[in-house]
Amino acid sequence: MKLLIGPSQVLMRLHQTFAKDSLQRELLKELYQAEVMNELMRESDHVVTRRKECVKMVSVQLRDRQRCCADTLLAQIAALETASELVATV
Repeated sequence: MKLLIGPSQVLMRLHQTFAKDSLQRELLKELYQAEVMNELMRESDHVVTRRKECVKMVSVQLRDRQRCCADTLLAQIAALETASELVATV
């Protein structure tokens, strides 16, 4: 089955494509203006405060985890020392 497209349909599609591309280009130019982008990228005060709180909580958790690992390591070393002292006395 052959689809025949007449010259008027071809011209209409070309016109639609041109109009769509032109409109999209204009919209993108408006969207990416420097002052508009700065406004869009600006964080609200609430977001800035919340992000700082999250960073602080993560750093506290990491510090506590390091302390816990260090305490565990020291306990294991002490246990090994005690075990080696017991073996030495035998």
